[in-house]
Amino acid sequence: MKAYLYSKHFLSQIDLPAAQSDLIAAQMQSPFGINPADILPISAKTGRGVEAVLQAVIDRIPAPQSRKDAPVKAFLFDSLYDRYRGVISLVNIQDGVLRKGDRIASCHTRKKYEIVEIGLMYPEEVPTDILCPRQVGYIACNMKESLEAHIGDTLHRVVEPVPPMPGFKPSKAMVYAGIFPMDSSDFPKLEESIKRLTLTDRSVTFQRESSSALGQGTRLGFLGTLHMDVFRQRLEDEYDANIIITASTVPYKREYYVLSLLSTSSCAHETHQNNKKVIYRDGKEKFVSNPTEFPHASDPSTNRYRTRSLP
Repeated sequence: MKAYLYSKHFLSQIDLPAAQSDLIAAQMQSPFGINPADILPISAKTGRGVEAVLQAVIDRIPAPQSRKDAPVKAFLFDSLYDRYRGVISLVNIQDGVLRKGDRIASCHTRKKYEIVEIGLMYPEEVPTDILCPRQVGYIACNMKESLEAHIGDTLHRVVEPVPPMPGFKPSKAMVYAGIFPMDSSDFPKLEESIKRLTLTDRSVTFQRESSSALGQGTRLGFLGTLHMDVFRQRLEDEYDANIIITASTVPYKREYYVLSLLSTSSCAHETHQNNKKVIYRDGKEKFVSNPTEFPHASDPSTNRYRTRSLP
């Protein structure tokens, strides 16, 4: 997300024997135009300068503007899962007052919920039944699936719609791969492990798939090949999973040339039009991430299909 930032300059690790605080502060003046007197030295290890930093934040960074009487606008920045209460959303109240029992809705999914518990993180959960502007807290609203809590989403009261906060873009998978257990009987355990991992990594998408050679498995979408490798490593290290992972693929869009039947006095014949259309399924554009979903060779219209990688 884009935002206007207020900067303050600090010089850390001044407790190290080789630290040259004065020299480094002077070097920052030439390229950045920073006055050495405005640089605060700090050592998180020894605690030196910490109070000065906190005071500088209070004095030099303006307080955010908010209104208590405005419609509720809550910024969802994180979430966690509780086996008894479902998804717990961590929110920052931008405007308005949020209370236990309020009916809220998501700007992105349009789904509606009722708040059954609300409170502050202090640092553990402390129920308060109310959150005021600029407070950071948690809400439990019987949200069943973690995928419903989109990081960056805006929550509001059902009766008071508000425009969403700018900059929110849901994550989009760029590469796909199939993950199968070495032993087919381990699939329920593997599926549960994947679901637990996705609780802390919402950018991963997954769905069940079946292979005649590998049996039951899942097809996962990742932000890139490095993301895929990190997820695989976590799956093996944290859940002791013995898996087979297929080669990564990218989404494809299927296109075909439209054929139109022209009737003349002598005969009827087909002709190619210049434009191309995207194949639709159930009224929606069809994206293919699994090569097995390509048109079958026995389809008489297969020779009219073309595939190209999405840009």
